[in-house]
Amino acid sequence: MNLDSALRIGIRRRLRRISKLLVLAAIGAFGVVGNSSMPNGTATLSVSVQGDRLVDANGHAMQLRGAGLAGLESGVIQEAIPAQPGCVTAGQARPPPGGAQATYACTDQTPVTASAVPYGSSSSGTSGGSLSSSFGSGSGSSSSGGKPPGAFGVKVSGNHFISTLTGATVQLRGANVSGLETGIIFGPSNSTNFWASSGLTGGRPDFTKLGAWKLNAVRLSLNEDSWLGLTVKGIPGNTIVLHGAAFRAEARATVAAANAAGLYVILDLHWSAPSNFAANVQNPMADTDNSVNFWTSVANTFKSNPAVIFELFNEPYFDPVAQADGAFNNVTGELPNTAANEMLRNGGTANYYFGLSTGTWGGSERRVSYNWSVAGYQALINAVRSTGATNVILCGGNRYSNDLTWWGQNPPADPAGQLGAVIHLYPNGYPNNFTTGAGGSAQFDAMIAANTAKYPLVVTEFGDEVGNPNAAFTKAVTAWLDLHGYSVTAWAWSASPQSSNVLLQNATSYPPTVGFGQTYHDWAVNHP
Repeated sequence: MNLDSALRIGIRRRLRRISKLLVLAAIGAFGVVGNSSMPNGTATLSVSVQGDRLVDANGHAMQLRGAGLAGLESGVIQEAIPAQPGCVTAGQARPPPGGAQATYACTDQTPVTASAVPYGSSSSGTSGGSLSSSFGSGSGSSSSGGKPPGAFGVKVSGNHFISTLTGATVQLRGANVSGLETGIIFGPSNSTNFWASSGLTGGRPDFTKLGAWKLNAVRLSLNEDSWLGLTVKGIPGNTIVLHGAAFRAEARATVAAANAAGLYVILDLHWSAPSNFAANVQNPMADTDNSVNFWTSVANTFKSNPAVIFELFNEPYFDPVAQADGAFNNVTGELPNTAANEMLRNGGTANYYFGLSTGTWGGSERRVSYNWSVAGYQALINAVRSTGATNVILCGGNRYSNDLTWWGQNPPADPAGQLGAVIHLYPNGYPNNFTTGAGGSAQFDAMIAANTAKYPLVVTEFGDEVGNPNAAFTKAVTAWLDLHGYSVTAWAWSASPQSSNVLLQNATSYPPTVGFGQTYHDWAVNHP
């Protein structure tokens, strides 16, 4: 008998013993069943079916009058269990009151230390409904990637999102939480310091703080190497062994914690690299070596959770060649570029990949000659749908997800009909900027019109300078979002000391930054 079988048998036996004790306690407390009064704790009770009614041992008709008692469905799984092979320590799966740090025994050979969601807390998502949080980061939901409490979710209906519970229109209003894409890719081997570069404190973010801003969504950036648990090689030849099981467990627990706070979750493939090269910077597009396997695994993990959305790639960039630093020797020209747009859908061949010169944190970005196969959006969509997942899928465009003309020229196909389009907006940073571009908002709206007529649009990244109270760009973006009902996740929910694109002054009391943070906060909290 293996350890897993022994644990399962032990759990079943304990459940039976606890069930008997609860029945005896109930009999002793009430002492009344049907129409028969009995001395407390002295009766031998039975019930059977007779025709269309229940009868007791004496043949008297019975009407069961009681109440449901929750706990057995989750109680044992949240108790301490012995450490499994490969785990550092045994511990308690159920986090202590108050959401303190908890180390718990792992389900896939992974010790996990995490800041848990407090038991019994509740939070309301703006469009996701009111959710009662009855599980923490060590629960069955986090280990399976399964449905959130209340099974709230989102799906595509025409060119907008609707709630899977109520059918009401949903506008995603959220923030990016960065960290998982970078946390362990810099080493050392088998690191579990997942949130080292998040710009927050205390490990996994406290998602209830996003709820305090009345946000209803969070975008989490992932790294395909970390998820798959590859042994990767840096440019200088250094090797890093990535603890994939631990990373996947943390990702599942993070999604569960976000759902428990009432948030929809967008999972984004942020960093990737072909072969076994370390994905420690942004490459121009997904690769066939790892990205297809990544999305197959992610989709299998979260396919029963309709509150999870899949953004297939962060920011493709290989049009024009100057922006891709020559990664694609066969792609040239300016917008619109048919060859680049076709490659976005169908894939192609790249001639260089990118990585850090040191192979770890602190190096400079370098281009390395290596021919590799690009995975186009259609291959990634097919990988997700091959698992049976019907989750919403998001696809961006070229020029760092700022150009959607490819979609009109080479539209992707989704058998589930659950596609949404992505755009990224930063001031003065892209050719298609609806406030500072040559044609202004009219030109920008025309560029995306073919998409927004048929598909929902999500601005999965936008940022602004910090320190200027006017925040003109943020005001323009948020007014435009509301005018059209588009969704958004701002970059980023972080307190990193930067002059732009951060929402928080600090990660202790969570005050918004002057300008960008304050303006976005005020816009969000003034929504119903």
